[in-house]
Amino acid sequence: GSSQGIGVTVVNNQELNCIEVVHVNSQSPAEKAGLKIGDLITHVGTGDKKQSVADLGYDRAMNMLGGESGTFAEFTVKRGEKLHDFKIERKAFTVDSVLHHVYAAEPSVGIVKITEFNLTTRKHFCQAMDALIQAGCSKFVFDVRNNPGGDLRSIGAVLSYMLNNGDVFIR
Repeated sequence: GSSQGIGVTVVNNQELNCIEVVHVNSQSPAEKAGLKIGDLITHVGTGDKKQSVADLGYDRAMNMLGGESGTFAEFTVKRGEKLHDFKIERKAFTVDSVLHHVYAAEPSVGIVKITEFNLTTRKHFCQAMDALIQAGCSKFVFDVRNNPGGDLRSIGAVLSYMLNNGDVFIR
């Protein structure tokens, strides 16, 4: 459940040719610096080394944003109509691998997003499910879009929450 970097989950926003922040891990360097869900990373680097994500492409831009703890990620974010420059030190942080909420349009539906499968995912998944059940949810959507996978033991542990003893799942 730990990682290093700035602590965000992003997607390639092909329509706008940028990187869109879809999650900011709690207590991560990104959260402490003020990065927000919905921010659009438009440029990577600063000064003479500043390049647009549109020119670089998603993969190259992501490689430039990554790096070792103690180094800095420098980039520009579009938030609304304003541009904001960030210089965030990459550090160790705890990954929020399970996010949850009650679906506003139908309060009996709980949404559980699993961003990756790590050794803390089962515990956080159970806490999320318990909270949603306590909130009155009886139907659930499990969102694993953009989940790169992870530890197979974690996947089995999450499935064991929903399967009965003797049920089989294939790996």
